[in-house]
Amino acid sequence: MEPASCGTQCVGGDCLPAPRQLTLGNEHACALLADGKVACWGDNHLGQIDDGSGPAYATPRALALPAGFRPVAVATGDGITCALAGDGRVQCRGLDERLPAGGAPVVFGRATTNQPITDAALLSTGPGGMCVAAKASGEVRCYPMVAPGAFPSMATPGEPAPIAGTTGSIQLDGGISRGCVRKGDGSVACWSFGGASPIDGVDDAIDIAVDLVHDPCLLRADGRVQCFSVQTPPRRTELRDVPGLPPLTAIDAGRRLVCGLDREGGVWCWGELGDDRHISLGAGRSLSTPTRIEHLAGASALSVGGGFACAVVEGRTRCFGSREHGRIGDGVTAEAHRPVAVPLDGRATDLAADGARTCAVLADGGVRCWGWLFGPTRRPLGTGQALAAIEGVADATEISLSGRDACAVTRGGGIRCWASAQTAAPMQGVSDAVAFDPGPGYRCMVHASGRVSCFVSIRDAPHPLPSLAGVAQVVSSSSDGFVFRRRSGAVGYATLFPQLIASDPLPAPKVFGVTGLQDAVDVDTSGFRACAVSKRGTVQCQSLTAFGSMGGSGRPPPPPTPLPGIANAVGISVADDSTISTNLCVLLADGRVACQGDPRHGFLGDGKGEPLPTVPGYAFVADLEDAAGIAVGAGHACARHRDGRVSCWGDDAFGQASGTAQGYEPCPRGVHALR
Repeated sequence: MEPASCGTQCVGGDCLPAPRQLTLGNEHACALLADGKVACWGDNHLGQIDDGSGPAYATPRALALPAGFRPVAVATGDGITCALAGDGRVQCRGLDERLPAGGAPVVFGRATTNQPITDAALLSTGPGGMCVAAKASGEVRCYPMVAPGAFPSMATPGEPAPIAGTTGSIQLDGGISRGCVRKGDGSVACWSFGGASPIDGVDDAIDIAVDLVHDPCLLRADGRVQCFSVQTPPRRTELRDVPGLPPLTAIDAGRRLVCGLDREGGVWCWGELGDDRHISLGAGRSLSTPTRIEHLAGASALSVGGGFACAVVEGRTRCFGSREHGRIGDGVTAEAHRPVAVPLDGRATDLAADGARTCAVLADGGVRCWGWLFGPTRRPLGTGQALAAIEGVADATEISLSGRDACAVTRGGGIRCWASAQTAAPMQGVSDAVAFDPGPGYRCMVHASGRVSCFVSIRDAPHPLPSLAGVAQVVSSSSDGFVFRRRSGAVGYATLFPQLIASDPLPAPKVFGVTGLQDAVDVDTSGFRACAVSKRGTVQCQSLTAFGSMGGSGRPPPPPTPLPGIANAVGISVADDSTISTNLCVLLADGRVACQGDPRHGFLGDGKGEPLPTVPGYAFVADLEDAAGIAVGAGHACARHRDGRVSCWGDDAFGQASGTAQGYEPCPRGVHALR
C-alpha cells in the first residue's frame, strides 16, 4: 500500500518559519533564519562554522557571529563562511590551515582581510576566498584567503583584487578562480583569474549559476538554461541549451551539479551527486540527464553544494545527496536518496495525546498543550497561535496524559504533575524516575533501578511494588492494573484489584506474562487492547478482557494477534475512540506512519475522512515520511517530525489537532504556534 498525498497544509499561513536564505558550500551548508540567526551544518575542520572541537556537525548548530552583527545574507564556499550585514560590513571565518602570517584580523573567524569591508551590497564565496560587489557601483573585488603563491595572478592574500568589467552588477556568483555577474540590463560577464568578459548575445538573463568544476550556466527570461565556457584569453562564447527541461524560474550550481526550479515549484537537477563517486536517487535513477526530484513539489528556493542540494518546501528545508561530513544535516550517515528534512529550529522532543487534548515537550524542556480539558473545569487549552504553557516545568524529557491528569518526567529523575490547573507541582520523594504513566486508575513509574512504584492520586506518595523488577516501561490501562515491558523485552500485565485506599500499602500484584511477546521494544494500551512492537519490527495486539482483572477467567490469555503487513515498526500508540473500538498508529523505520481504526473525522490521515467505520486493516498517513514519534488520542493523532516539528490530523472539534478547532483534519497539518 502506498501513502496517499494530501499536499502540505498549515495552520494560519506557513506551518514553519521558512529560512530567508539557503547557501551550500562544498561540504557544509548554512541557513539564514527569519530571526537573523544563522544555522550551519556539515564540515568544520577549517573552522568555517565555529571554533568548537567538532571537525564536522551532522545536525545544525549556530554560526559563531560577533555581538551586534545581524546578517542579511550568507555565503558558503570551500572551507569558508562569510556573512553580509545590512550596513555593508562583511565578516568571514574558516580556512584555518591555509592562512598567511601577519595581517590584522578584522573578521570574526580566522579567515582575514587586511582592511575592513564596509560597502558591500553582494557577497559570494568560492575556492580560496570570497568576492563582494560595492553598493555604489556594483563593481566586484575579490579577496584571496589562501597561502601566498596559490593564485599568482591575484593580489596578496587578504588584499582586494578588483575585477574589471563588473560595474553595474546586481547578482554575483563564484569566487577568485572563476565567477560571473548579472547586470541590471540583463547582460552577463564572467572571469577566470582576471577581468570579466561579457557573454555574447545575452541581454535577458534572470539568474546565473557558477559550477565549481564544470561550465557556468545562465537562465534566460523565457525559462531556457544555457551553459558556456569561460575563455582565457576572452573570445566569442558558445551558448549551449540544456535539453529536457521545462521553463525554469531559478538555477543554482555547486560542484559538478546544477539544479533549477520550474514554474510549479518542482526541482530539476543534472550532473553528479558526490565528490568522487556517483550517488543515485535510488531504484536506478541518476542525474546524468535533467531529472525531476521527487518529494520536492512546491519548492520556493534552492541551493546546491558539493554532492548535495537543498530546497525550501512549505517552509521546511529538505536536502538530498551525500551525507559525508554531515552535509545533509539530519544526523544520519547513509546517503539521502530522497529529500529529508533538516532540523533547523528544534521543536518538540516528546508528544502525548488523550481525549481532546495534545501536549508536547519542547527542546528547552518546557511543555505546551492544546485542545480542551474536560471534567469539572471544562475549558480550552490555548489556541493555534498561543498554545497553553504549563508553568513549573522547565526541564521535562517525557510527558504522559490520562483523563484530567498529566505528568512529566524531568531531566533529574523527578516527576511534576498537574490536573485542571496549568501549574505543575513536584511529586515529593521522587528523584530517580525514568518512565511514568498517569493512567485511569493507578499511576505507576519506573525507577532507574528497574523497580516500579504506583499511587492512586497524583497528590499521594508512591507505593513500591517489590515483586516487580527489571522493568523498562509501564502503561496503565485500567482502574485496577497496568501493562509493563521488562528490559528483556518481555511484556506482562499486573493486576492490583481490588483498589485500596491511598494510605494502605499495595498488595503484591498478580502478574501475567503475555505469550509470544518476549522481545518488545515498545508497548502501548487502551482500555481494551494492548499492542507491542517487537525487535523484528512486527506488531502484535492482545485483548485485555482476557485477563482476570478485567472480568475474564483469570487463566492465561491466548497468544496475541499480529497486525498483518507490518514488518518495520519501531513505535506504536493506542487509544480508545468514543465507542468501544481502538484506534492505533504505528511508526515505521522509514519515517512513515500507518494507522488503523475508525476513519470518521479523518483519523487515518489519508485525506478521505470516510463517513463509515473502516474494515480491518490500516492506511498510511498522507505526506508523512519523516516521523520520529507518534501520539494517538480518542479520535486524533499527532506525529513529531525528525526536525522536532509537529503535525496532527483527525478529530479537531476542540482544537486538539490544529489548535484552532477546524472540525476535523483529514490530512496532517503543522501546529503553527509550536515553534
